[in-house]
Amino acid sequence: MLLPDGKATISRVEVVIFDAMYTVIEPKIPRFFHVLNIFEDVLGIRVQPRLLAQYLRESEKMAEEMLSGAADYQREWIERNRYIASRLLNCAIDGIDPKRGLEIHLRVISHEYLYEVKPAMRNFLTLLTKLANPPKLVLASNQYDDFLIAMMKEMQLHDFFGPRVFTSDGLVMSKPNPEFFARIIGKLGYQPEQALVVGNSAKRDLPPAKACGIPICLYDRRGKLELPPEPNVFVARTIAEMQNWLLSRLISGWAQEEAPSSSLLV
Repeated sequence: MLLPDGKATISRVEVVIFDAMYTVIEPKIPRFFHVLNIFEDVLGIRVQPRLLAQYLRESEKMAEEMLSGAADYQREWIERNRYIASRLLNCAIDGIDPKRGLEIHLRVISHEYLYEVKPAMRNFLTLLTKLANPPKLVLASNQYDDFLIAMMKEMQLHDFFGPRVFTSDGLVMSKPNPEFFARIIGKLGYQPEQALVVGNSAKRDLPPAKACGIPICLYDRRGKLELPPEPNVFVARTIAEMQNWLLSRLISGWAQEEAPSSSLLV
């Protein structure tokens, strides 16, 4: 938004979109070893970690080239798992039943006991709901409705997000489709300048945020993300850094329109 003198201002933030998996909900154990155990169990073979890591990288490149951000995130992982299985079994990908690729995908995402919401994240979400002018909190994911709803129930997240949950099957598109966040905001009746995004992936969350001009915080919990500095993109190594960034954006929006109450909290 521009003022009459041409200076930029920050609009009041009405919506904060959180990515679900690996942002709000984190794995208790490294995902790689969880996936390795599942491949060994499903295929009935011993899997060398070095080879699985190599085939995971190859499958990602294959997905980018062949699927090109397909609307169906589940289909993407079915094909990636089929590719990995074919490499591990030294056979053609056509020899791997798609049902086996689906079984691997569902087993990776359906073990609720392997995931958690960190106390710091839960405290942060609680803080946001208690602000004097709280934004609407939204949960967005490439996962499917049934899985995410079950995970929300298990993690007791409904009090924070309510019905504002958007998945790739409901939107008929998946990240990094450039329209992903724009469609969510449109369904809620807001404009991009009224939103913030909190994600974790430079490949999946960043492109659709930049496409519609939404500021984004990338949660780099492993400290391995390296991005060149650019406007409206912030990398948080901790939940505390994420919280400070988001609150600063909220306060900036209030300051441009009206002074917030003497206390941020109700």
